[in-house]
Amino acid sequence: MAAKKFYWAALLGLIIILGFLLFQRPADFIDDSASYRASGHNSTCPITKKIYTVRGESMSPLLREGQDITGLLGYYACHKVERGDIILYELPGKENFIVKKVVGIPGDSFAVQEGGISLNWNIIINGSLLGNSAGAAYTLDEQHHKILSLYERDYAGEIPGGAYILFGDALSGSLDSTQFGFAQKSRIMGKVEPQ
Repeated sequence: MAAKKFYWAALLGLIIILGFLLFQRPADFIDDSASYRASGHNSTCPITKKIYTVRGESMSPLLREGQDITGLLGYYACHKVERGDIILYELPGKENFIVKKVVGIPGDSFAVQEGGISLNWNIIINGSLLGNSAGAAYTLDEQHHKILSLYERDYAGEIPGGAYILFGDALSGSLDSTQFGFAQKSRIMGKVEPQ
């Protein structure tokens, strides 16, 4: 009989504890967490600064070969990738990160259009001709427009969630989305700050 009373008392106690947990206001926890993150004290998002030296001319004139840059590794674990960000990207098969500019983000419309008599192709993002940091339009040859044309067809001209279009700054072309397609968010390793 004592064991039965103990069982019912323990069960009642468990129900009370579960009821308390279920009826707590979750908004209080979310608000506290958001303000903690906003104040920069989020221990779940450590950012490591590392100095890198630019190799190659693919980001010229924006970044020069031999220029030192600061990579903020882990930055995008807590921050949104924005159009125009210069990023460190981990490309499969490459020993070092590549440095590229984010020119298209999820939800952007994009198209690859024939450039007319020049036999080149232009990239249109959200209705505007895509250009580099100097304002010159990117043009793609017959070979380099194919991957983005396939993505345009397969995704109905919209960049899907978790995908980005990356380009170098040099108009002569580079190892970018024209060669490897959409970039994956999971491979964006950090944000670049010029020194």
